Amino acid sequence: MARQAAEHDVVIVGSGFAGLAAGIESLRAGARTVVVEKRGYTGGNSRISDAILAAAGTDEQARMGIDDTAELLVADMLEAGLGHNDEAWARRVAEGSADAFRWLADDIGCAFHPAVERFGGHSRPQCIGVVGGGKALVGSLETELRRLDGDVLTRHTAHRFVVHNGRVTAVEVEADGAPLTVAAALGVVVASGGYSSDVAFRMLHDNRLDSSVATTNLPGTTAQVMQAAMGIGAATRDLQWTQLGPWTSPDERAYGLAPLFTSFTAFPYGIIVDAATGRRFVNELSDRKVKADALLERGRPSLAIACEDSVTASGHPVDRAVRSGSVEAFDSIADLAARYGTDTEALTATIEDFNAAVARRHDPAFEKPILEGCPPLSPPFLAARLWPKTHYTMGGLMIDASAQVLDEHGTVIPGLFAAGEVTGGTHGACRLSSMATTECIVQGRQAGKAAATAG
Repeated sequence: MARQAAEHDVVIVGSGFAGLAAGIESLRAGARTVVVEKRGYTGGNSRISDAILAAAGTDEQARMGIDDTAELLVADMLEAGLGHNDEAWARRVAEGSADAFRWLADDIGCAFHPAVERFGGHSRPQCIGVVGGGKALVGSLETELRRLDGDVLTRHTAHRFVVHNGRVTAVEVEADGAPLTVAAALGVVVASGGYSSDVAFRMLHDNRLDSSVATTNLPGTTAQVMQAAMGIGAATRDLQWTQLGPWTSPDERAYGLAPLFTSFTAFPYGIIVDAATGRRFVNELSDRKVKADALLERGRPSLAIACEDSVTASGHPVDRAVRSGSVEAFDSIADLAARYGTDTEALTATIEDFNAAVARRHDPAFEKPILEGCPPLSPPFLAARLWPKTHYTMGGLMIDASAQVLDEHGTVIPGLFAAGEVTGGTHGACRLSSMATTECIVQGRQAGKAAATAG
């Protein structure tokens, strides 16, 4: 017989960005709120993220002379998602992006880097990062949650949702090896994240993603809670689309340090080349799916190449990545080519062609935008090997405008809400870079408010 925990109004499953944002808004609406987390610490994959938010129409952009609107961000999201997005939710996230940024900066007290950057798939600079990354953002959100007398129960693994008279009324968890029922008078918010580490589940929907494909996610990032919701009739969509991070290196585990070089320096200010031929094959500022698919088509790791001047232009140091060996430095093209077995003559021609494009501020080969301040590539060079890893799952639970979970008939499941990566539809076939943090904050806040006021 399971023990019964003290009754709460709202129970939130998962303590990442979405779960903590939901908890804060639930508490502010006056609901007794608890967050249950299966790990021994808060944050999950949010804790190890870069915590970069995409936001359109911010004061920061205006001060930099960047003309941007939510409508332009929606267009970028739909293009990256190949038009398979739930456009209504894509629009809600984009239209709520500037407010999400202001909420984090002004209300939660997060410090942001001054630069607004343009990442792959974005038509404008729209991406701004929290100082200290995911760990800092989780810490700030948790501090506010606890200030509001919210609680987080770690090492509480959710297994099943309890339904009474057609309404979700509790969550059954395992705590310290014993069953425990955590009751929810008003509602349960599912914010358990994606399933990038769940090889068996992801292979049901994409048989390419077997155990040979590594992941940037923490171990234990599974579909367990989503499957529990499916077990009570929750509908899902887009499970066939798992995003592969094109900026990861096969020379390090999990996310690693190489992506700090590839994402911030090599892709915006450098090139990607086939390690054997020394030739470019993709627009380095295209979206994640385009780059990841192009990398996989090569059938072997490729190279991301930049130089010390590129690092200066990006403003993102690479010292740690160089010390770890995931990024290597070279005094000449010949040395770089020799290290990776690359055709020296072809690589020399590729770099010369790219430098000519930089000088003309036009890349005729791949139409890559040449960013302001982009320098030509010159010694000393920096390089990292690239091979995609599973990073984000676009598919998940279907929700309505209030973040209520829908069943297979499109009908609301009373008492059940969801937010963040566990939901499906917002991103379609491919998530635009930096939209995960935005989605988690926008949806999390909506789900928390809705659950707290459910009657």
